[in-house]
Amino acid sequence: MVCDKQTPSPFLGHSHGGRIALKIANRKSDFGSGLRRDESQIANPDHLFLCASAGLRHPRHFKRILGLTLAKLGKTLLKIPGLTSLELLGKKFLYRLVRVHDYEQASTVMRQTLINVTKEDLRPLLSKITVPTDIFWGEDDGMTPVGDAHVMHREIAGSQLHLYPGVRHRVHRERAREIGEVILHASQL
Repeated sequence: MVCDKQTPSPFLGHSHGGRIALKIANRKSDFGSGLRRDESQIANPDHLFLCASAGLRHPRHFKRILGLTLAKLGKTLLKIPGLTSLELLGKKFLYRLVRVHDYEQASTVMRQTLINVTKEDLRPLLSKITVPTDIFWGEDDGMTPVGDAHVMHREIAGSQLHLYPGVRHRVHRERAREIGEVILHASQL
């Protein structure tokens, strides 16, 4: 999004989009009014709305390590002559097993980008966020754990946390009406 630095606008980001919104909001606090000419087109969020935002790095747990090991082993096995015809189907199954659907469908360059992006922990940026922030999270989210919501709420000064029981990672869809009401209320302030 390209915006004039004089025209603030709200930002909403879900999952990886939340990661991007956090980076942009942090840029605003870093640059403030002293933007260089080549940075003048950086978006200028005046309110941040994070829906099950990615950005916090976690140590790998046993289930994830096991899944990745099985996926690598499966990739190797599917290279064996005679099994190569099953390679596409096998890869699809293995990527689903370790729950990396975006990775499964990405090009080689995009896969490396996803690896690089997810290695970065945005936790140190949270305390630098200076715009009002609302955080929306499903309590049953298996992709971005609800504990991340509590960390973001604690680290982003003045943030508001909205938790939804029984909701998983699609909080932006399953609670769109409630999120929309919060956004409308914030825009009227």
